[in-house]
Amino acid sequence: MEKHAVQVLVLAHAYQVPWLKRACEGAIGARLTADSVVDVLQLADLCDAPCLHLRCARLLAKEFAAVERTEAWRFLQENDPWQELHVLQRLHEADMVRFFPSSSSSCSPLHRPAAGLLLPDHDHVNLTGACSLARTHQMEVRVQGN
Repeated sequence: MEKHAVQVLVLAHAYQVPWLKRACEGAIGARLTADSVVDVLQLADLCDAPCLHLRCARLLAKEFAAVERTEAWRFLQENDPWQELHVLQRLHEADMVRFFPSSSSSCSPLHRPAAGLLLPDHDHVNLTGACSLARTHQMEVRVQGN
C-alpha cells in the first residue's frame, strides 16, 4: 500500500471507495515531508481528501520556511500563482485565528482585517475592509447559484 498509495488514492476517488480512500490518505499522510507537501496538497484537493488536506495544511503552517526552499514550491510559484495565493491565504487565515481567538467580533476569523498578505508577484497588499469584501463574495456566490 505504501508504495502505490498515491495511485490507489486516485483510483479510490474515481471509483468512490471511501474506506480505501481513507486508508490511502493515512498512508500518504504518514510519509508527508516538507519536500512532498505541495504536491500532496494538490493531490488532496483533486481527490477530495479532507483528512490529507488538513495534514498538509498543518505541515505547511509548521514548516513553511522549509517548504519555501523546495523545488515544488518554486514550481508552484512559477506555474500556478493562484494555488500559491490559495496556500498563502490559508496560512494567513490560520495566523489570524491564532491572533484573534475570540469570536466576539461580527467578522469570522477568516474575514477579519489583516496587516497584509504577500501575493504571488510579491506585492504587499493591505487587506482592510475584509468583512465587506466577504459580504460581496457571499452575494456573488448566491447570484452564481441561481
